[in-house]
Amino acid sequence: MAPKNFKNTISQGILIFTLLTAAVLLGGQSALCVMSPDDSGDRFIWNEISREFEPAGRFLLADISPSHKKGYSGEFEDASEAFAKGDFDSALFGFIAAASSLNAEEGAEASFWVGEARRRAGKTDTAIVAFGKARGELRDEALFRRAVLCDVSGRIEEARRYFGEIAQQKDSAHRAEALTWMGRDHFASGKKEEALKEVELAAALGGPAKADALYLKGLLLADSGQPADAEKVLTGAIMDFPDHALAKLAKAALGWLFLGEGNYEAARRRFLWALEGGASGNLEYFVRYGLVKTAALEGKADEALSHLEALAKSGADQRYMAAAWSRLGASCKKAGDFQKSLWAYEKALEVCPACEGADEARFSSGEDMAELGMHSAAADALLKVSKDSTLAPKALIKAAEEDIKSGNSLRAIASLKEARSNYPSYEGIHRAAFLLGEALKGEGDGAGAWKAYESVPPATPSYLFALWELAAMAHEEENYDRSSRLFAKFIANFPQDPKKEKAISLLAEAELNRGDLKAASAAYSELERGAVDPLIREEALY
Repeated sequence: MAPKNFKNTISQGILIFTLLTAAVLLGGQSALCVMSPDDSGDRFIWNEISREFEPAGRFLLADISPSHKKGYSGEFEDASEAFAKGDFDSALFGFIAAASSLNAEEGAEASFWVGEARRRAGKTDTAIVAFGKARGELRDEALFRRAVLCDVSGRIEEARRYFGEIAQQKDSAHRAEALTWMGRDHFASGKKEEALKEVELAAALGGPAKADALYLKGLLLADSGQPADAEKVLTGAIMDFPDHALAKLAKAALGWLFLGEGNYEAARRRFLWALEGGASGNLEYFVRYGLVKTAALEGKADEALSHLEALAKSGADQRYMAAAWSRLGASCKKAGDFQKSLWAYEKALEVCPACEGADEARFSSGEDMAELGMHSAAADALLKVSKDSTLAPKALIKAAEEDIKSGNSLRAIASLKEARSNYPSYEGIHRAAFLLGEALKGEGDGAGAWKAYESVPPATPSYLFALWELAAMAHEEENYDRSSRLFAKFIANFPQDPKKEKAISLLAEAELNRGDLKAASAAYSELERGAVDPLIREEALY
């Protein structure tokens, strides 16, 4: 018969670390599906949550004691008495002696207590070995304790083997716990279908692992892109196990699920629910940041700022604060308040210039400056974007555009050449070629500008502008054969462009200068019939 309390060997569901390791985004490998595409600055938050709960994230084995057994040897009785007094070294000596008893039942039970005495004495490695020698009715309990000790001591492969063995034993008292552990393990390794089957069976078996299994099931469903089912399971788990160690995290997870669906009011209510009764540490930061993001996405900048101030008062570190300021900046930018947006992004960079998302803040602050007419400062900000950032080519091109506007063509040329050299596969690199033509033209390098304009691929948005500039340059140089050909090409390729009438007018002028009066007359006639611009129509009539 198993000793007292063997049925209650874990404390109210404490798979916190293991659940969170699987449920959060770990280095970009696995993500709760509440994350949206613009959340690069949010990733660290999920990692922090997993680390916050790691110390409590293991099965907690109940402290148990041997009971008096009639017919057992004096060594066993003395060892049991010493064990009850906390003298585990003396108890260990007695149980080792009793393990050699001719009484097979006593020997089997004594072998178990050798392992337990070593565990209580803090001798984990030797306890694991001793539990491996347990026999008879106590073998199941010994195997479970062996698995738990391997888990907490970082011997994960062994833990995986022992928990897997227990999970296969239908008569094991710890099968539900083992299935839950295996579900978490499979979740973390990406085997989500296996994980879901395991936690569903664990929940059905009930017992002390049911709450853990339900919470893990909800997080699994969320990660698998089933938000409606995840919401149902997590809400049910919270209702059934409101005092569970994962309840507040589940409420926060619900908030992020609703946020991912764009249901801002529901998200707000869940986040505030998670704060009821108090929250601290990374969980509080995680929730308060969720409130900042919710308000920001709704376009409620003042509310977002209020939550941001509460986040600061909670003691959140610079990463949370930088992410929150950037979120406020994005909200203000969307509303067209570029001055306030710039202030928020500059605060983000002031708080943490090296945090994840800092390059996004630099780029966005540069955009805001550009909107405010601060062209040189905008270029300065954009050129601070890291060269290994995905935003680097876009930042270089935008910086060059702002430098061209402020008259700094030389720096613009350098930026554009760098973009074309280092990021040739960037989808917007065609704009770099066009802007390089603009900058070189500004420096009086007509030949260089012509070459740059010609390098713009025809099937890109910049081709329209490059073709116009080529035609205009040829016309200014009085190369009317070339300009007539290029203006005709422009008209044929872009018949709906607003500059079409001007192109026809210049084409007519080129044909006139070429001496092709018939072609010139045809162009002028077209303008007379359909030109919208009265000045161009009047010029055609003349």
